[in-house]
Amino acid sequence: MNTVYSLFQNIVTDSRDKTAIIENNRSMTFRELSNLVDLIAGSFPEEITSVGIVMSHRAEMIAAILAVLKCGARYVPAEPDFPTGRIRYMMDEANVDFILTAEKFTHSKPDPECFLLGAKVCDTVPENCVVFEDSFHGLEAGNRAKMTVVGLATTNPEEAIRDKANLVIQDFKEFSFEKMKEIMR
Repeated sequence: MNTVYSLFQNIVTDSRDKTAIIENNRSMTFRELSNLVDLIAGSFPEEITSVGIVMSHRAEMIAAILAVLKCGARYVPAEPDFPTGRIRYMMDEANVDFILTAEKFTHSKPDPECFLLGAKVCDTVPENCVVFEDSFHGLEAGNRAKMTVVGLATTNPEEAIRDKANLVIQDFKEFSFEKMKEIMR
């Protein structure tokens, strides 16, 4: 039986460098979309069954949906313009394992606004959050938000980001939910 994700992978194989998404002033190839899907899916804890997605309709939302489907889980979408209490109620009723957010924000990284809004939507405090970042501005934003920061040595070498993160990893292959809980202690 073909799944939505397996159909997507077939298209990626056949059309890797063709345009997958055109959005405002940017475009994304199937290769780039697939890489973003892998990055998002790699950040999920093992054995997820349900993920809340609170995002505007854009490329990152498509990638998030495909990442959830890749893991064999279900997703519960919510508009970021919904009242926070309504989103929380929807996610509680759906018993989601966690929530992915991409709020509308007015400041770019290194301003911590995007991470702080994500924590607010999830009804938690920054100290309970983990930021995964590969850019200098993203690492700085995570630190300024007072969140646990995991640096990804994918764009910049480990030596360049070591002092900007609580932990540096090469990729998500050896990283687990248990490891994440350890660094938050």
